[in-house]
Amino acid sequence: MDGNSAQLIDIDTGIAVAAASTSSKKQQQKTQQQSLGATGAVADTDTAQTEQHIDNMFPDEASLEGIEVVAENMRRRLTEVRSTLRTLLRAQSASAGQQQQQSVEATKVAINELHQRISEMKAKA
Repeated sequence: MDGNSAQLIDIDTGIAVAAASTSSKKQQQKTQQQSLGATGAVADTDTAQTEQHIDNMFPDEASLEGIEVVAENMRRRLTEVRSTLRTLLRAQSASAGQQQQQSVEATKVAINELHQRISEMKAKA
């Protein structure tokens, strides 16, 4: 690291990461923009941002010692996201089932009213 760099702790992983100097960051951004070309495609931007994030988390080989911690945190987060998705899907499914039941009940009421009107018309005729 140069004299303008500092060491930071990544909030999500707790791993020390190197913070590049301002001039170094500007150079990295310029390089990324050049690599994206004139199109600036979203996929390329996402890939570049992902690579930049990984480079920030693991600036050198010594920092790779903490990769198991990062991987475990990612596995835990993935489990949490999956659990949340399951819960939301179940809630949505239950809600859809209730709406369907209400629709069936409303249809039955409408059919009964129609049957009553037809019976009244026949009685008058």
